[in-house]
Amino acid sequence: MTVPYGSMDAQADICREYIERHAAVGWRHELSYSDMGLSGSNTERPELQRLLSDARAGLFDCVVVYKIDRLARNMRDFLNMLSELSEHGVELASVTESFDSTTPMGQLTMNMMGLLAEYERSMLQQRCREWAHGAQLRGLYLGPGAPFGYRKVRHRLVPNSELRPWVERVFSRYVAGDSLQSLADMLNEHGLQHALAGRGKFGNWCREHVRYLLRNPVYAGCIRCGEELVEGAHEAQVSRELWSAAQRRREEEWSKMHRRLERREPRMPFPLRGLLFCGLCGSRMVPVQNRGKRSVLRYYACGRRLRRGRTACECPRLRADCAERCVQQLTDALPPVQRARLTPPGEPVGACGPADAELWHALFDALVFYGDSGRLVLQLRHVKGAAWELPLPIDEDRGTATVVLKGYPRGKALNGRRTGHIPTQAALCMANALRLEQMLTDGSFCTPAAMARALGLSTSLLYRRLSLLNLPPAEIERLLFEVE
Repeated sequence: MTVPYGSMDAQADICREYIERHAAVGWRHELSYSDMGLSGSNTERPELQRLLSDARAGLFDCVVVYKIDRLARNMRDFLNMLSELSEHGVELASVTESFDSTTPMGQLTMNMMGLLAEYERSMLQQRCREWAHGAQLRGLYLGPGAPFGYRKVRHRLVPNSELRPWVERVFSRYVAGDSLQSLADMLNEHGLQHALAGRGKFGNWCREHVRYLLRNPVYAGCIRCGEELVEGAHEAQVSRELWSAAQRRREEEWSKMHRRLERREPRMPFPLRGLLFCGLCGSRMVPVQNRGKRSVLRYYACGRRLRRGRTACECPRLRADCAERCVQQLTDALPPVQRARLTPPGEPVGACGPADAELWHALFDALVFYGDSGRLVLQLRHVKGAAWELPLPIDEDRGTATVVLKGYPRGKALNGRRTGHIPTQAALCMANALRLEQMLTDGSFCTPAAMARALGLSTSLLYRRLSLLNLPPAEIERLLFEVE
């Protein structure tokens, strides 16, 4: 039983023909593995890991490769894989390199081919770096995609006459004192989008995208080559004086921020960190602390609103002491036995310390805050009945409970939306799916896996959420506006 491993369809066909020529000695094709477009410089390749896993399970006894460097281009990785295959009784054969891995001379030839593959990879890297450095010195642009206001033609940037006035306006208004968020809102209001690097897609503007535009030297006719700026082979969109003025203001803001950070109070505890979510847009609520006249004020703020401004989400800041006091009163009603079982050893520090945070993370999956009605929806964990001891009416089908926080508006409509109604669990899941799709579309994350790692979600849960978008549009709308 033999298995071909290659990185191209043509090479895989050659491996199959090689196996067919050895059918007389009992060889037959069983499985194929191919990592298209992935470098052999490391072993973190899905198909290669599947091949090693199947080798441990004993699904085959020989691996046929087109060349040794298709398997690995690092000598240490190659020897480790060869040793692991040998331990499980799996031989290695190369179509274009004739050697017998069972003899000492064949093993020496195999090791020499592995060293040559690593040497070839190192030489290719060095030549590519030298070519890239020389191209940048000649003023060529080697980025994955053209910056806003340009299009790329064979490593040369060609200005877009329709977008050039917008680039000049962004630089002029920033030097005049406009904020990054106001500039992003201006571009979004006029329907302008920025290209997502290397993906051929477009997304809305945010502060980080405007900051990247302002510090990019291509708009002044320069190309960054290491730590230096060289003259580019393209036409500038703004004058050097205007670009330098924008850099001076950016450095002044950076220094002001560092001075504020030096004067800032020590970071205070936020026990609900990672549990709170915004009910209006589905984003995670992040801790924020501000210096008041007599004390430091703590809040939980919608992350989407912090990144993109108040036009992105209308959820107000949630006072940390108000939310933590409410949750503390609920958990204080738990029987001592339940609290002792869920709380780690040690006394809490302060009013809401580490022990309380451990207890709340053990009791709740998430806390969803609806700023338009002041409601806090608690999604409970099933911890052997401990959550059901809370002094609240709990919906056992959905595992949720609702409290109304004091001091927040009740029934006040935002943008004409109805308030005072609690969405069902299906509506929350659908809203979360739409929010996740928007984050992928606007370029917040490159891949679903990266987004899952950043949000602390499992990849399977993320794909289950996104699969809801395959429903008919009418069904999506019905689920989205379903209330209790």
